[in-house]
Amino acid sequence: MKKSVRFVYRNCLVIFTLLIVGCGGGSESAQSSNEVIKAASDFDAAVEINISSTQLGDVNLETDNLVDYYKIDLNATGTYSLYLASLAGGTNVSYVYLLNAEVFNTQGITQGKVKVQYEYFNSTGTENVVAEFTANTIGTYYIKVYRARFDEPDAIATSYKFRIEPSVANGLEQNADLEYNDTFSQAAPLTLEKFSDDVNGTLNTTQISDHFDWYDLKDLKVGKYTIFFKSRAGTISAPGENIVADIYNNNAIAYTNYRMDLSYGLDGEGKWDRRVFEVTTPGSYFLRLYRVKSKAASYSFRVVPSVDNGLTQDSNDEPNDEIHLAKEISLSSSDTMISNSISTTDILDSNDWYKFTSDISGSVSVKVETLSATESGTYGLLVDLINENGVVVKTIPSSQYTLSSANLYINDTFTLENNATYYLHIYRTYNVKTAYKITLTK
Repeated sequence: MKKSVRFVYRNCLVIFTLLIVGCGGGSESAQSSNEVIKAASDFDAAVEINISSTQLGDVNLETDNLVDYYKIDLNATGTYSLYLASLAGGTNVSYVYLLNAEVFNTQGITQGKVKVQYEYFNSTGTENVVAEFTANTIGTYYIKVYRARFDEPDAIATSYKFRIEPSVANGLEQNADLEYNDTFSQAAPLTLEKFSDDVNGTLNTTQISDHFDWYDLKDLKVGKYTIFFKSRAGTISAPGENIVADIYNNNAIAYTNYRMDLSYGLDGEGKWDRRVFEVTTPGSYFLRLYRVKSKAASYSFRVVPSVDNGLTQDSNDEPNDEIHLAKEISLSSSDTMISNSISTTDILDSNDWYKFTSDISGSVSVKVETLSATESGTYGLLVDLINENGVVVKTIPSSQYTLSSANLYINDTFTLENNATYYLHIYRTYNVKTAYKITLTK
Protein backbone atom coordinates (compact mmCIF):
# COMPACT_ATOMS: atom_id res chain seq x y z
CA MET A 1 0.00 0.00 0.00
CA LYS A 2 1.27 3.44 -0.88
CA LYS A 3 1.99 5.70 2.06
CA SER A 4 1.21 9.40 1.84
CA VAL A 5 3.51 12.11 3.06
CA ARG A 6 2.17 14.25 5.90
CA PHE A 7 3.62 17.41 7.35
CA VAL A 8 2.63 19.84 10.05
CA TYR A 9 1.41 22.84 8.11
CA ARG A 10 1.85 25.93 10.23
CA ASN A 11 2.54 29.58 9.80
CA CYS A 12 1.12 29.38 6.31
CA LEU A 13 0.62 32.73 4.74
CA VAL A 14 -0.43 32.70 1.11
CA ILE A 15 -1.10 35.75 -0.97
CA PHE A 16 -3.54 34.05 -3.28
CA THR A 17 -4.59 35.14 -6.71
CA LEU A 18 -6.59 32.81 -8.95
CA LEU A 19 -6.18 33.12 -12.70
CA ILE A 20 -6.58 31.52 -16.05
CA VAL A 21 -3.20 32.04 -17.60
CA GLY A 22 -1.00 33.20 -20.50
CA CYS A 23 2.48 32.78 -21.90
CA GLY A 24 5.86 34.33 -21.46
CA GLY A 25 9.54 33.75 -22.00
CA GLY A 26 11.81 31.14 -20.50
CA SER A 27 12.82 27.62 -21.35
CA GLU A 28 10.71 24.47 -21.23
CA SER A 29 11.88 20.96 -20.35
CA ALA A 30 10.11 17.62 -19.99
CA GLN A 31 10.70 15.36 -16.98
CA SER A 32 10.91 11.75 -18.14
CA SER A 33 9.99 10.22 -14.78
CA ASN A 34 9.54 11.09 -11.14
CA GLU A 35 9.57 8.47 -8.43
CA VAL A 36 6.88 8.68 -5.79
CA ILE A 37 8.31 10.15 -2.60
CA LYS A 38 7.12 8.03 0.33
CA ALA A 39 8.75 9.78 3.27
CA ALA A 40 9.92 13.24 4.23
CA SER A 41 13.54 12.13 4.01
CA ASP A 42 13.01 11.41 0.33
CA PHE A 43 12.88 15.14 -0.36
CA ASP A 44 16.52 14.60 -1.28
CA ALA A 45 15.37 12.63 -4.33
CA ALA A 46 13.34 15.55 -5.67
CA VAL A 47 14.13 16.63 -9.23
CA GLU A 48 16.09 19.87 -9.39
CA ILE A 49 14.64 22.68 -11.48
CA ASN A 50 15.59 26.27 -12.28
CA ILE A 51 13.70 29.49 -11.82
CA SER A 52 11.86 30.80 -14.92
CA SER A 53 11.93 27.34 -16.54
CA THR A 54 8.67 25.61 -17.46
CA GLN A 55 8.56 22.07 -16.06
CA LEU A 56 6.39 19.34 -17.59
CA GLY A 57 5.18 16.30 -15.68
CA ASP A 58 2.31 13.94 -14.94
CA VAL A 59 0.79 12.06 -12.03
CA ASN A 60 -1.15 8.83 -12.52
CA LEU A 61 -2.17 5.91 -10.31
CA GLU A 62 -1.63 3.43 -13.15
CA THR A 63 2.06 4.29 -13.30
CA ASP A 64 2.42 4.23 -9.50
CA ASN A 65 3.09 7.95 -9.54
CA LEU A 66 0.71 9.86 -7.29
CA VAL A 67 3.10 12.63 -6.28
CA ASP A 68 5.92 14.52 -7.99
CA TYR A 69 8.55 16.42 -6.01
CA TYR A 70 10.88 19.11 -7.27
CA LYS A 71 13.44 21.33 -5.61
CA ILE A 72 14.67 24.78 -6.47
CA ASP A 73 17.42 26.96 -5.03
CA LEU A 74 16.34 30.55 -4.46
CA ASN A 75 19.18 33.03 -4.10
CA ALA A 76 17.10 35.89 -2.71
CA THR A 77 14.36 36.33 -0.15
CA GLY A 78 11.08 37.93 -1.14
CA THR A 79 7.95 37.17 -3.12
CA TYR A 80 7.77 34.57 -5.90
CA SER A 81 4.92 33.43 -8.14
CA LEU A 82 4.03 29.79 -8.77
CA TYR A 83 2.24 29.15 -12.06
CA LEU A 84 0.41 25.82 -12.47
CA ALA A 85 -1.53 24.47 -15.45
CA SER A 86 -3.20 21.18 -16.28
CA LEU A 87 -2.78 19.97 -19.84
CA ALA A 88 -5.46 18.56 -22.11
CA GLY A 89 -3.42 15.57 -23.20
CA GLY A 90 -3.20 13.04 -20.38
CA THR A 91 -5.64 14.74 -18.01
CA ASN A 92 -8.82 12.97 -16.97
CA VAL A 93 -11.46 15.63 -16.54
CA SER A 94 -13.14 15.60 -13.14
CA TYR A 95 -15.16 18.21 -11.33
CA VAL A 96 -14.15 16.81 -7.94
CA TYR A 97 -10.40 16.22 -7.97
CA LEU A 98 -8.08 19.23 -7.85
CA LEU A 99 -4.58 19.66 -9.23
CA ASN A 100 -2.38 20.95 -6.39
CA ALA A 101 1.10 22.40 -6.11
CA GLU A 102 2.62 23.23 -2.73
CA VAL A 103 5.88 24.94 -1.85
CA PHE A 104 7.77 23.82 1.29
CA ASN A 105 10.89 25.00 3.03
CA THR A 106 13.52 22.51 4.20
CA GLN A 107 11.63 22.02 7.48
CA GLY A 108 8.57 20.80 5.59
CA ILE A 109 6.54 23.92 6.38
CA THR A 110 4.20 25.09 3.64
CA GLN A 111 5.23 28.44 2.14
CA GLY A 112 2.44 28.62 -0.40
CA LYS A 113 -0.16 26.55 -2.19
CA VAL A 114 -2.03 26.81 -5.45
CA LYS A 115 -4.91 24.69 -6.73
CA VAL A 116 -6.58 24.28 -10.08
CA GLN A 117 -10.09 24.19 -8.61
CA TYR A 118 -12.48 21.54 -9.84
CA GLU A 119 -15.03 24.07 -11.05
CA TYR A 120 -12.45 25.47 -13.47
CA PHE A 121 -11.72 22.21 -15.29
CA ASN A 122 -13.27 22.35 -18.74
CA SER A 123 -13.87 19.65 -21.33
CA THR A 124 -10.25 19.65 -22.47
CA GLY A 125 -8.76 19.56 -19.00
CA THR A 126 -6.66 22.66 -19.68
CA GLU A 127 -6.82 25.18 -16.84
CA ASN A 128 -4.38 27.45 -15.04
CA VAL A 129 -3.80 29.24 -11.75
CA VAL A 130 -1.10 31.33 -10.10
CA ALA A 131 -0.31 32.26 -6.51
CA GLU A 132 2.39 34.21 -4.74
CA PHE A 133 4.52 32.78 -1.93
CA THR A 134 7.19 34.31 0.27
CA ALA A 135 10.74 32.99 0.65
CA ASN A 136 11.93 34.20 4.05
CA THR A 137 15.38 32.66 3.72
CA ILE A 138 17.83 32.02 0.90
CA GLY A 139 18.25 28.36 -0.01
CA THR A 140 16.39 25.25 -1.14
CA TYR A 141 12.62 24.98 -1.46
CA TYR A 142 10.53 21.98 -2.50
CA ILE A 143 7.48 21.76 -4.74
CA LYS A 144 4.93 18.95 -4.39
CA VAL A 145 2.52 18.34 -7.29
CA TYR A 146 -0.45 15.98 -7.01
CA ARG A 147 -4.13 15.49 -7.88
CA ALA A 148 -6.52 15.01 -5.00
CA ARG A 149 -10.01 15.47 -3.69
CA PHE A 150 -9.20 16.22 -0.05
CA ASP A 151 -5.51 17.19 -0.21
CA GLU A 152 -4.26 13.60 -0.33
CA PRO A 153 -2.88 12.08 -3.57
CA ASP A 154 -5.51 10.19 -5.51
CA ALA A 155 -6.12 8.25 -8.70
CA ILE A 156 -7.02 10.83 -11.32
CA ALA A 157 -4.47 11.02 -14.14
CA THR A 158 -3.15 14.52 -14.82
CA SER A 159 -0.57 16.05 -17.11
CA TYR A 160 0.67 19.42 -15.95
CA LYS A 161 3.23 22.14 -16.29
CA PHE A 162 4.43 24.73 -13.82
CA ARG A 163 7.09 27.35 -13.34
CA ILE A 164 8.32 29.71 -10.66
CA GLU A 165 9.01 33.35 -11.42
CA PRO A 166 10.57 36.00 -9.15
CA SER A 167 9.10 39.39 -8.37
CA VAL A 168 10.19 42.58 -10.09
CA ALA A 169 12.12 43.40 -6.91
CA ASN A 170 14.01 40.10 -7.26
CA GLY A 171 15.05 40.65 -10.87
CA LEU A 172 12.09 39.38 -12.91
CA GLU A 173 12.88 39.60 -16.62
CA GLN A 174 9.75 40.54 -18.54
CA ASN A 175 9.48 40.13 -22.30
CA ALA A 176 8.33 42.67 -24.87
CA ASP A 177 4.71 42.02 -23.87
CA LEU A 178 5.63 42.73 -20.21
CA GLU A 179 4.98 39.11 -19.22
CA TYR A 180 5.16 37.78 -16.60
CA ASN A 181 2.94 40.32 -14.82
CA ASP A 182 0.05 38.27 -13.46
CA THR A 183 0.58 39.04 -9.77
CA PHE A 184 1.00 42.16 -7.68
CA SER A 185 4.72 41.57 -7.12
CA GLN A 186 5.23 41.26 -10.90
CA ALA A 187 3.50 44.53 -11.81
CA ALA A 188 5.27 46.00 -14.83
CA PRO A 189 6.79 49.35 -13.78
CA LEU A 190 5.61 52.32 -15.82
CA THR A 191 6.84 55.87 -15.40
CA LEU A 192 4.83 58.90 -16.42
CA GLU A 193 6.78 59.26 -19.66
CA LYS A 194 5.83 55.70 -20.60
CA PHE A 195 2.17 55.53 -19.69
CA SER A 196 1.43 58.92 -21.22
CA ASP A 197 1.84 56.97 -24.49
CA ASP A 198 -0.11 53.86 -25.43
CA VAL A 199 0.76 50.69 -23.52
CA ASN A 200 -0.30 47.55 -25.40
CA GLY A 201 -1.13 44.20 -23.84
CA THR A 202 -3.07 40.96 -24.15
CA LEU A 203 -5.18 38.69 -21.97
CA ASN A 204 -5.31 35.02 -22.92
CA THR A 205 -6.41 32.16 -20.70
CA THR A 206 -4.94 29.45 -22.92
CA GLN A 207 -1.38 30.37 -21.93
CA ILE A 208 0.45 29.77 -18.68
CA SER A 209 0.62 33.48 -17.88
CA ASP A 210 -1.88 36.01 -19.10
CA HIS A 211 -5.17 36.02 -17.23
CA PHE A 212 -4.25 39.17 -15.30
CA ASP A 213 -2.00 42.07 -16.24
CA TRP A 214 -0.59 44.22 -13.44
CA TYR A 215 1.06 47.61 -13.97
CA ASP A 216 2.90 49.76 -11.43
CA LEU A 217 2.08 53.42 -12.09
CA LYS A 218 5.05 54.92 -10.35
CA ASP A 219 5.46 58.21 -8.50
CA LEU A 220 1.99 59.66 -8.98
CA LYS A 221 1.35 63.09 -7.52
CA VAL A 222 -1.76 64.16 -5.65
CA GLY A 223 -4.51 64.92 -8.16
CA LYS A 224 -6.74 63.36 -10.79
CA TYR A 225 -5.63 60.99 -13.54
CA THR A 226 -7.52 59.74 -16.58
CA ILE A 227 -7.19 56.27 -18.09
CA PHE A 228 -8.03 56.01 -21.79
CA PHE A 229 -8.68 52.36 -22.60
CA LYS A 230 -9.35 50.57 -25.90
CA SER A 231 -9.94 46.96 -26.96
CA ARG A 232 -7.96 46.14 -30.09
CA ALA A 233 -7.95 43.58 -32.90
CA GLY A 234 -7.57 40.13 -31.36
CA THR A 235 -10.30 40.66 -28.78
CA ILE A 236 -12.81 37.84 -29.18
CA SER A 237 -16.33 39.22 -29.20
CA ALA A 238 -18.34 37.78 -26.32
CA PRO A 239 -21.26 39.86 -25.00
CA GLY A 240 -21.03 40.29 -21.27
CA GLU A 241 -17.44 39.00 -21.04
CA ASN A 242 -15.97 42.42 -20.46
CA ILE A 243 -12.49 43.77 -19.84
CA VAL A 244 -12.25 45.24 -16.35
CA ALA A 245 -9.67 47.44 -14.64
CA ASP A 246 -9.04 47.97 -10.92
CA ILE A 247 -6.79 50.44 -9.12
CA TYR A 248 -4.83 49.32 -6.04
CA ASN A 249 -2.64 51.22 -3.62
CA ASN A 250 0.94 50.19 -2.86
CA ASN A 251 -0.21 47.77 -0.16
CA ALA A 252 -2.14 45.73 -2.74
CA ILE A 253 -5.41 46.95 -1.25
CA ALA A 254 -8.16 47.85 -3.71
CA TYR A 255 -8.51 51.60 -3.94
CA THR A 256 -12.24 51.16 -3.56
CA ASN A 257 -13.27 54.80 -3.74
CA TYR A 258 -11.93 54.93 -7.27
CA ARG A 259 -12.40 51.36 -8.46
CA MET A 260 -12.89 51.42 -12.20
CA ASP A 261 -15.18 49.06 -14.05
CA LEU A 262 -14.52 49.43 -17.75
CA SER A 263 -17.04 46.74 -18.55
CA TYR A 264 -19.55 48.83 -20.45
CA GLY A 265 -19.32 47.72 -24.06
CA LEU A 266 -15.73 46.43 -23.81
CA ASP A 267 -16.62 42.92 -24.91
CA GLY A 268 -15.33 43.07 -28.49
CA GLU A 269 -12.60 44.74 -30.52
CA GLY A 270 -12.48 48.41 -31.43
CA LYS A 271 -14.38 49.65 -28.36
CA TRP A 272 -13.14 52.12 -25.79
CA ASP A 273 -13.86 53.89 -22.55
CA ARG A 274 -12.13 56.19 -20.10
CA ARG A 275 -12.22 56.53 -16.32
CA VAL A 276 -10.91 59.04 -13.80
CA PHE A 277 -9.26 58.17 -10.51
CA GLU A 278 -7.91 60.50 -7.85
CA VAL A 279 -4.65 60.20 -5.96
CA THR A 280 -4.88 61.59 -2.43
CA THR A 281 -1.48 60.34 -1.23
CA PRO A 282 1.54 60.53 -3.56
CA GLY A 283 3.34 57.33 -4.55
CA SER A 284 2.87 54.21 -6.66
CA TYR A 285 -0.57 52.96 -7.63
CA PHE A 286 -1.31 49.69 -9.37
CA LEU A 287 -3.55 48.93 -12.32
CA ARG A 288 -4.90 45.38 -12.70
CA LEU A 289 -6.55 44.39 -15.97
CA TYR A 290 -8.51 41.21 -16.57
CA ARG A 291 -11.41 39.88 -18.57
CA VAL A 292 -14.57 38.49 -17.08
CA LYS A 293 -14.67 34.77 -17.92
CA SER A 294 -12.31 33.30 -20.46
CA LYS A 295 -12.08 34.95 -23.87
CA ALA A 296 -8.83 36.33 -25.29
CA ALA A 297 -8.46 40.10 -25.45
CA SER A 298 -6.02 42.63 -26.81
CA TYR A 299 -5.96 46.18 -25.49
CA SER A 300 -4.14 49.48 -25.28
CA PHE A 301 -4.29 52.12 -22.59
CA ARG A 302 -2.67 55.34 -21.50
CA VAL A 303 -2.80 57.25 -18.23
CA VAL A 304 -2.57 61.02 -18.32
CA PRO A 305 -2.25 63.48 -15.43
CA SER A 306 -4.28 66.64 -14.97
CA VAL A 307 -3.21 69.98 -16.39
CA ASP A 308 -2.24 70.98 -12.85
CA ASN A 309 0.13 67.98 -12.70
CA GLY A 310 1.94 68.83 -15.90
CA LEU A 311 -0.17 67.46 -18.77
CA THR A 312 1.29 68.43 -22.14
CA GLN A 313 -1.41 68.72 -24.80
CA ASP A 314 -0.81 68.43 -28.53
CA SER A 315 -1.42 71.02 -31.24
CA ASN A 316 -5.10 70.01 -31.36
CA ASP A 317 -5.49 70.70 -27.63
CA GLU A 318 -5.72 66.96 -26.91
CA PRO A 319 -6.31 65.27 -24.61
CA ASN A 320 -8.95 67.54 -23.07
CA ASP A 321 -11.82 65.13 -22.46
CA GLU A 322 -12.31 65.77 -18.73
CA ILE A 323 -12.67 68.96 -16.71
CA HIS A 324 -9.23 68.51 -15.12
CA LEU A 325 -7.79 68.19 -18.67
CA ALA A 326 -9.39 71.45 -19.84
CA LYS A 327 -7.24 73.47 -22.23
CA GLU A 328 -6.71 76.98 -20.84
CA ILE A 329 -7.58 79.89 -23.12
CA SER A 330 -7.77 83.68 -22.71
CA LEU A 331 -10.57 86.03 -23.71
CA SER A 332 -9.08 88.50 -26.16
CA SER A 333 -10.00 92.15 -26.43
CA SER A 334 -12.28 91.41 -29.38
CA ASP A 335 -13.11 87.91 -30.62
CA THR A 336 -11.96 84.65 -29.04
CA MET A 337 -12.35 81.75 -31.46
CA ILE A 338 -12.14 78.00 -30.82
CA SER A 339 -12.11 75.67 -33.82
CA ASN A 340 -11.87 71.92 -33.27
CA SER A 341 -13.69 68.61 -33.67
CA ILE A 342 -15.04 65.70 -31.63
CA SER A 343 -15.78 62.11 -32.61
CA THR A 344 -16.60 58.77 -31.01
CA THR A 345 -14.05 57.12 -33.28
CA ASP A 346 -11.19 58.91 -31.49
CA ILE A 347 -10.40 57.59 -28.03
CA LEU A 348 -8.86 60.95 -27.05
CA ASP A 349 -11.53 63.19 -28.55
CA SER A 350 -15.10 62.29 -27.66
CA ASN A 351 -15.64 65.77 -26.18
CA ASP A 352 -13.66 68.94 -25.52
CA TRP A 353 -13.11 71.05 -22.41
CA TYR A 354 -11.73 74.61 -22.26
CA LYS A 355 -11.02 76.83 -19.26
CA PHE A 356 -10.84 80.61 -19.01
CA THR A 357 -10.93 83.42 -16.45
CA SER A 358 -13.37 86.25 -17.13
CA ASP A 359 -12.04 89.81 -17.13
CA ILE A 360 -15.45 91.44 -17.52
CA SER A 361 -18.74 91.56 -15.67
CA GLY A 362 -21.63 91.24 -18.08
CA SER A 363 -22.60 89.50 -21.30
CA VAL A 364 -20.49 88.15 -24.14
CA SER A 365 -21.92 87.17 -27.50
CA VAL A 366 -21.56 83.52 -28.45
CA LYS A 367 -21.77 82.01 -31.93
CA VAL A 368 -21.70 78.21 -32.23
CA GLU A 369 -21.25 76.73 -35.73
CA THR A 370 -21.07 73.23 -37.18
CA LEU A 371 -18.55 73.04 -40.03
CA SER A 372 -18.66 71.10 -43.29
CA ALA A 373 -16.93 67.99 -41.88
CA THR A 374 -19.82 67.43 -39.46
CA GLU A 375 -21.79 64.21 -39.99
CA SER A 376 -25.56 64.26 -39.63
CA GLY A 377 -27.24 62.56 -36.71
CA THR A 378 -30.30 62.67 -34.52
CA TYR A 379 -28.63 64.69 -31.80
CA GLY A 380 -26.77 67.95 -32.21
CA LEU A 381 -23.79 69.82 -30.83
CA LEU A 382 -24.08 71.34 -27.34
CA VAL A 383 -21.90 73.83 -25.44
CA ASP A 384 -22.14 74.10 -21.65
CA LEU A 385 -20.87 77.08 -19.67
CA ILE A 386 -19.85 75.70 -16.25
CA ASN A 387 -18.67 77.66 -13.22
CA GLU A 388 -15.74 76.71 -10.99
CA ASN A 389 -18.12 74.83 -8.67
CA GLY A 390 -19.08 72.49 -11.50
CA VAL A 391 -22.56 73.98 -11.94
CA VAL A 392 -23.90 74.34 -15.49
CA VAL A 393 -24.72 78.05 -15.92
CA LYS A 394 -26.14 77.78 -19.43
CA THR A 395 -26.30 75.41 -22.42
CA ILE A 396 -26.24 76.59 -26.04
CA PRO A 397 -28.39 75.74 -27.91
CA SER A 398 -31.26 74.98 -25.55
CA SER A 399 -32.37 72.04 -27.72
CA GLN A 400 -30.05 69.08 -28.40
CA TYR A 401 -31.60 68.66 -31.86
CA THR A 402 -30.72 72.10 -33.26
CA LEU A 403 -27.11 71.66 -34.50
CA SER A 404 -27.45 68.10 -35.80
CA SER A 405 -25.80 68.44 -39.23
CA ALA A 406 -23.16 70.49 -41.08
CA ASN A 407 -23.15 74.23 -41.76
CA LEU A 408 -25.60 75.28 -39.07
CA TYR A 409 -25.14 77.98 -36.46
CA ILE A 410 -26.83 79.70 -33.55
CA ASN A 411 -26.24 83.05 -31.83
CA ASP A 412 -26.68 83.50 -28.08
CA THR A 413 -25.03 85.07 -25.02
CA PHE A 414 -23.23 84.06 -21.82
CA THR A 415 -23.37 86.24 -18.70
CA LEU A 416 -20.03 86.31 -16.86
CA GLU A 417 -18.76 87.60 -13.52
CA ASN A 418 -15.47 89.46 -13.37
CA ASN A 419 -12.41 87.45 -12.26
CA ALA A 420 -14.42 84.21 -12.17
CA THR A 421 -13.22 80.88 -13.62
CA TYR A 422 -15.41 79.16 -16.21
CA TYR A 423 -15.28 76.02 -18.32
CA LEU A 424 -16.68 75.32 -21.78
CA HIS A 425 -17.78 71.73 -22.33
CA ILE A 426 -18.37 70.84 -26.00
CA TYR A 427 -20.10 67.51 -26.69
CA ARG A 428 -22.69 65.67 -28.74
CA THR A 429 -24.94 62.86 -27.54
CA TYR A 430 -24.08 59.63 -29.39
CA ASN A 431 -21.79 61.94 -31.30
CA VAL A 432 -20.70 61.14 -34.81
CA LYS A 433 -17.85 63.25 -36.14
CA THR A 434 -18.52 66.93 -35.47
CA ALA A 435 -16.36 69.85 -36.60
CA TYR A 436 -17.21 73.11 -34.89
CA LYS A 437 -16.26 76.74 -34.35
CA ILE A 438 -17.15 78.79 -31.29
CA THR A 439 -16.69 82.56 -31.24
CA LEU A 440 -16.88 84.61 -28.03
CA THR A 441 -17.21 88.38 -28.53
CA LYS A 442 -17.03 90.93 -25.72
